[in-house]
Amino acid sequence: MRGEYPTSVVCEVLEYGRSNLYYQAREVGDESSIKAAIMDVAGRYPKYGYRRITRQLQREGHQVNHKRVARLMGEMGLCSKVVKRRQRTTNSNHQFRRYANLVIELVIERPDQVWVGD
Repeated sequence: MRGEYPTSVVCEVLEYGRSNLYYQAREVGDESSIKAAIMDVAGRYPKYGYRRITRQLQREGHQVNHKRVARLMGEMGLCSKVVKRRQRTTNSNHQFRRYANLVIELVIERPDQVWVGD
């Protein structure tokens, strides 16, 4: 039948898209090997998130993208260890001389009259 009628006519009559004739479904691979690799990388680098784990897996030869790694990490309940930054506060109890505030009593009347820095 392919030789007798043009493909576009057959698809139009059957209300079937032409691209569907050429579609070849990919085989869905077993994700257990990728999950094992993710667990391995996450064990070695507990502070890595999905982006860095993706890059590490790609360096090791796995063909994965960030969306797949993020999805699998979510399924496995993995999340990176968040490093909290130390809160910085001013320490006024030090041995150094404290300078007087020379600007506190000054009446500022124009721009560039006073410049202050730490």
